[in-house]
Amino acid sequence: MLSGATARRKPDVPLESGSDDHHRWDTPFGERPTRPQIVSSILSIPAFKAIDPQDFPDDLPLARIISHDGRILQLDRNEVIYKQGDHGNSIFVLLRGGVRCVTLPDESDTTQTGPAEVEKAWFESLPDFSDSSKKAKVRSGGIFGRMRSRHRSPAGQRGVILAPYDMFGISSALRRAPREDTAFACEDKTFVLELRWPGVRDLMFWSSQFSDTIDELYKTSSCLSGLRQCPLFRSVDDLTLEVVAKNATFETYGQLRWSHGFQSQRTPSSVDANSEALEPTILEQGEPFRGLLVVTSGFVRVSHKIHNGELTVGFLSKGDVFGLDQLTSLLTSDSAVFVENGLKACGYANVIAIPQETVETCLRPDPEKLEARQEAPSADEDLVRGSELAPPLLDFIIDNRFVNGTSAMVINTDRCVNCDDCVRACAATHDNIPRFVRKGRSHHKLMIANACMHCADPVCMADCPTEAIHRNPETGNVLIDHATCIGCGTCASACPYDNIRMEKAIDRKGAVYMGQDGFPTLKAIKCDLCAGLNNGPACKRACPHDAIDRIDMTDSEMLSDWFKVSQ
Repeated sequence: MLSGATARRKPDVPLESGSDDHHRWDTPFGERPTRPQIVSSILSIPAFKAIDPQDFPDDLPLARIISHDGRILQLDRNEVIYKQGDHGNSIFVLLRGGVRCVTLPDESDTTQTGPAEVEKAWFESLPDFSDSSKKAKVRSGGIFGRMRSRHRSPAGQRGVILAPYDMFGISSALRRAPREDTAFACEDKTFVLELRWPGVRDLMFWSSQFSDTIDELYKTSSCLSGLRQCPLFRSVDDLTLEVVAKNATFETYGQLRWSHGFQSQRTPSSVDANSEALEPTILEQGEPFRGLLVVTSGFVRVSHKIHNGELTVGFLSKGDVFGLDQLTSLLTSDSAVFVENGLKACGYANVIAIPQETVETCLRPDPEKLEARQEAPSADEDLVRGSELAPPLLDFIIDNRFVNGTSAMVINTDRCVNCDDCVRACAATHDNIPRFVRKGRSHHKLMIANACMHCADPVCMADCPTEAIHRNPETGNVLIDHATCIGCGTCASACPYDNIRMEKAIDRKGAVYMGQDGFPTLKAIKCDLCAGLNNGPACKRACPHDAIDRIDMTDSEMLSDWFKVSQ
């Protein structure tokens, strides 16, 4: 058992508060706010030209969003802007030079110097444009000073070459997902505008023109990148894949901010899984086969109708393919083929629909080779995730959206003796404030505790006004920077699992910090997987009965093993 003394680590600054009126503009994204002359030039390029400044409120002017939420990066040839698999939610605009985006077969790169931030004009008419020797140093500290790993791109990689003023990095920013490709400069003296997420969110909210532009680019870029990342298409050449993407349809079901609707429609004890609002229909059982479906984001319930009800047979997630069985039947038979299972989006999902004619024309699949092409378990009716689990258990994890968790705290209530050693170890590790509650929704002997699951889709991040809640760039774990948390509670209200709590801020002497309004200042707290503590979460190590584990809920094998042991 892990004692409180051995559980302790270097104290967080966690709940110590600064000013209670902190705003993200107190800390500009760059070394300093972008100069008005450069902001004016940025607003004249196609990506921003259609935005009407009059659409923005007086306390949120367009120019200030660009100056404080944007920064300009200067890069030399082969310097990486972001790397495939990185966690970041900025979008980028190529201002001058060249950028190439490639999807690498692996994520290995040699570490080199990365791009530097510059407060520098990028139109030739501006006098200091050609002065490339004055690169500003990148800040390493603070919530907005977090920088990606620096790498130099491997030579000889193919990919998409962007044109000046093209926007990129949109898909992962909107979906709160890892970067799907590696972007690097392919020319010296390349200038790129990086716009952090709060600024992107405000631009999309107040400007319908900008929102429409982002939506269109999102669909276009997601279609090709989604196919490139799908294991089924790894052996397909780029030209063929581009033809497939051109003929395919990118379809969106549900809303990216699905959690609010989910919370309002669920009851304290159950979820109406048949609600079309909660689970929009993607494909009806019995429909004629129309082609392959590739899931690019979100989660999809796979179900089979039995009499007047539906039996959940599994789920699909990013990279999974639906329709391989039907395609094989179609290629080996002249009979009509119909869909055997139905699909519904769990909150939201994006899928690429590839018409049957495109599959036959562009991919010319051999039925015998089609199955051999799958380098990873790619989901058709026989290979859906979670198919090893009993239907009631599948309904439990899908209905409650626990399938979203990459590190859910699962407790075997048959082994748990309610000793609370796990809670005490967590408190000892976090300045006597535990970061989880040992309760939650249960199914037989299994309980999913109220501890942050570090979701594949962390909806809590979407509306944070200061970007205090964020992903660790290297691990992807969802963390909170208490120095910039303003205690607004938007993350707590957005979390569909009640895994974020608001606690009173304290000073270094342990006294409650009082704000200027006379009320205690609040901070958001949640499980951080004991970041900085060796050997993993203290809660799991402290349990004397091995009743706790942290599980990736999309890992069917791990799920199956755990649930078999627990039953």
